[in-house]
Amino acid sequence: MEKGVDMGKILLCEFGGLGEDGIERAFLRIGYEVERIRVKADNYDYDKTLFRTILSRMQVQDVDLVFSINFMPLVSKVCNIYHILYLSWIYDSPELHLYSPAIYNPVNRIFLFDRIQYERFYAVSPETVYYLPLATEPLGKQVLRGITEEEHRRYDSEVCFMGSLYTEKYKYWQVLDRLPDYWKGFITGIVEAQVNVFGYNFIQDSLRDEDVRELLKWFQFELIDDYRRDDREIFSDFMIGPLVSILDRKRTLQRLSEQYPVTLYTGSDTKELPHIDNRGEADSITMMPKIFHCSKVNLNITSKTIQSGIPQRVFDVLGAEGFLITNFQAELPMYFEPGVDLVVYEDMDDLEEKVGYYLSHEEERRRIAEHGYQTVCNCYTYDLMLGNMLRCALGTDNAKE
Repeated sequence: MEKGVDMGKILLCEFGGLGEDGIERAFLRIGYEVERIRVKADNYDYDKTLFRTILSRMQVQDVDLVFSINFMPLVSKVCNIYHILYLSWIYDSPELHLYSPAIYNPVNRIFLFDRIQYERFYAVSPETVYYLPLATEPLGKQVLRGITEEEHRRYDSEVCFMGSLYTEKYKYWQVLDRLPDYWKGFITGIVEAQVNVFGYNFIQDSLRDEDVRELLKWFQFELIDDYRRDDREIFSDFMIGPLVSILDRKRTLQRLSEQYPVTLYTGSDTKELPHIDNRGEADSITMMPKIFHCSKVNLNITSKTIQSGIPQRVFDVLGAEGFLITNFQAELPMYFEPGVDLVVYEDMDDLEEKVGYYLSHEEERRRIAEHGYQTVCNCYTYDLMLGNMLRCALGTDNAKE
């Protein structure tokens, strides 16, 4: 796709998602005019104010494409009325709105970064679902070299993780406390088994339909009436998967913090992690890239609900020329070379050993960070990936993935 040509206008529906500014700049470089509209709402299915806001904007009829991070059923419904293509790029897994019947609207071009998630929803709506890995806007070398001494004093760290522990986001703590001992033990057994396995999610395979039916009597998970139901899938992704992620991140950070100085940027409660240096939440635009660059070792602890894909954090760390140690994900070797672009750990013992090794081998650490940065700059920028997305959406590339 030729850059710099007047391609028309994109309406970018923003809700404060990570990367929206970089995506806007990429669309501008490709040749689109971009208009942003704020669509933050508590309900992306039936919010009347949001519906009227989008509807009134689309009545002007000077928009060629609509784009959002993650899928918003209301946006799809309005685009369907006006027969305007709606592109959405999913960076969450699971994403509950994908169960909405709005997924079938023919104007949709929904791009999923997790191949297992893609295969699941492609089987449901093959005409509207596509596969596309994530990307980032790499920092320029001049910006990286311009990080000041004061910023280094503020952001330098030995081992760093930025992200939620999910404890405050999990809605079912009281339900777990009320469960009969059998079912509490049943869930605990699945969680304990899954937390020690990297690169393969077997939670759904561990659940029989009769197990889910019984557990849903306690969890009482309700979907909007017209949403597609898949109880095993939803129970696995929304009830058990987050528990595995909570346990995984807590245990990983606890163990590492007993051996090394660990800095955590999060809004989660860390009172159970006494050795952690919790510096609170970091601004994703002004602080995050500099933190990644200034940390000797950045960690990626992928949420267990991301089954095979590469999360946004991996691209953002490498795009800031940061050194990264990550858990194994099935899709990682498809896009990055372990030991060359980043480092992969197999289990907790391996992680602890590799953190110690790379903290004491600065030259190797810098070489890997530089190679990962160049790989992202050459292959996984917003410009490149959005170009691929547009070719698929506009019919100039027939490939589904």
